[in-house]
Amino acid sequence: MTEFYVEGIEFPTADEAIQHMNASGFGPAIRIGGKNFVVTEAEAERLEAARIAFSYLHDHEGLIVTIPTNGFLTVAFKERPED
Repeated sequence: MTEFYVEGIEFPTADEAIQHMNASGFGPAIRIGGKNFVVTEAEAERLEAARIAFSYLHDHEGLIVTIPTNGFLTVAFKERPED
């Protein structure tokens, strides 16, 4: 199991993450390790390059769909240390 940080904004639901993505234009909404985030494009690319399994979240006519990316590593989250 790999431990890593996700740089992004966490949301309690996929719907809230998608709404924030659409309203802010910040970056893609993703689900990773059972958690929902909005991340920058650069963060999504970093996760892809590290071969971390996650899914992009999209709203398709009121239905939340996931688009899997990678499938190689199981993940565990670490608390981000305070700077």
